[in-house]
Amino acid sequence: VSIAVAVLSYIVVEQPIRRGALKHRGMWFAIPASAIVVSIAIIGATVGAESVVDSNTVAVQADTYTGSKAPRVIRILVVGDSVASSLAGGIAQVGEELTVAVANAARIGCNPLKWVGPVRDPSTRETFDVPCPDDWAARARTLAPKLVIIMFGRPPVNEVEVKGRWLRACDAPVDKAYRSALQARVSALRAAGPRVVIVTVPRPATRLWGPDADQRVSCVNRVGESVAAAVPGTTAVDINKLLCPDPGRRCLSSIGGTPVREDGLHFRGADAPLVARWLVPRALEALGTG
Repeated sequence: VSIAVAVLSYIVVEQPIRRGALKHRGMWFAIPASAIVVSIAIIGATVGAESVVDSNTVAVQADTYTGSKAPRVIRILVVGDSVASSLAGGIAQVGEELTVAVANAARIGCNPLKWVGPVRDPSTRETFDVPCPDDWAARARTLAPKLVIIMFGRPPVNEVEVKGRWLRACDAPVDKAYRSALQARVSALRAAGPRVVIVTVPRPATRLWGPDADQRVSCVNRVGESVAAAVPGTTAVDINKLLCPDPGRRCLSSIGGTPVREDGLHFRGADAPLVARWLVPRALEALGTG
């Protein structure tokens, strides 16, 4: 059921958000009846969940911290896409254990390649209309986190328009423009005070993203790692060491008996705190704050 719910939620909720189909209030009433039925099925299958995308994880708000209430708690702000949002829920679940509290400023459906130019699906030619926020530094000044975790989980397989040409990650103009855009945002975060961790994009858990998805992921991750090396107080943590430890084989479907990324993208159940327990100490240790 969880796999079906995850796939349906991605089709009905996140894909329309990415395409911008639901950005106008009136468009919500244009959803076909079949989609409404699917949405009802999703809700019924996730009773008790905090949201469709991040079911079975703790709801974490952008304007307040969730987790440990200890006096010397380490505050973490999470930014990125819906995968980052699901990670924030996992961090909240282990907050008391790790003495951390988390605020979630991730935006469901956002695509960081929008910083470079218009983005479209290479097969359908549909364009995406959900840029990632430019208010990370402002939120950091308001919330005063000690650490900001940046994570994007969707494989960067889309095309992006650069100077009139539709290109993809691994093409030099895209990688150069993306590096410039990411470095500007990371530098602004550092100027606001917190240290920054860039989490690598996980390798795809399924073959649905196309035969060259691993290659695109590797190129984007090299960009992220180069930005981390260029901006003082910033580091990269390679989550693929946990999720995909053997570069020559498919990513793990479970870790210690716990299913991981059942929908191919998000940390939706027991894998959310599992990933948080692995990631947060490494982030804090790498930055000298642990």
